[in-house]
Amino acid sequence: MQIPRDAMLLRIFIGESDRLEHQPLYEAIVMKARERHLAGATVLRGPMGFGAASRIHTAKILRLSMDLPIVIEIVDSEEKLNEFLPDLEHMIGGGLVTLEKIKVIITATTNRIESDGERRNHTLGIAGVPSVSISVLQFSQYLLLQMSARSLFNRTPLRCHLFLLRLAFSPCS
Repeated sequence: MQIPRDAMLLRIFIGESDRLEHQPLYEAIVMKARERHLAGATVLRGPMGFGAASRIHTAKILRLSMDLPIVIEIVDSEEKLNEFLPDLEHMIGGGLVTLEKIKVIITATTNRIESDGERRNHTLGIAGVPSVSISVLQFSQYLLLQMSARSLFNRTPLRCHLFLLRLAFSPCS
């Protein structure tokens, strides 16, 4: 999926306990974004925060840790995100939704071997520059190098990054 260089970031702030029918709201939103073929979505779980009611939600207090802050970030063109907003309005009952202009600098796409056994291209590129096809091994080595550098900088254990790398190349469900 091609992300335009001048794109938009849709940011949705909700609580972890928010639900839509039988599933977590953040899951329903991401699945709807995928169904609408948006470029990408990420769910971030916050260790602490507060909203309109000024009630603190934190992982430190056991009874409040069931409703930690969740931020969903979705990146795509302004047109596609504006088409997605009516779906979003029907899904969320509360929370905060923001939309801001962003400039995409680097895109990295890994298309996995799909369940039908067909291999897809793996691309790594800079926005506005033609993509270059690379192998899964080359991309893995690139990610490992980036993760190693970050581990040294922020002291995150490398084993955590290796686990994430394994998840990145696991089959889609």
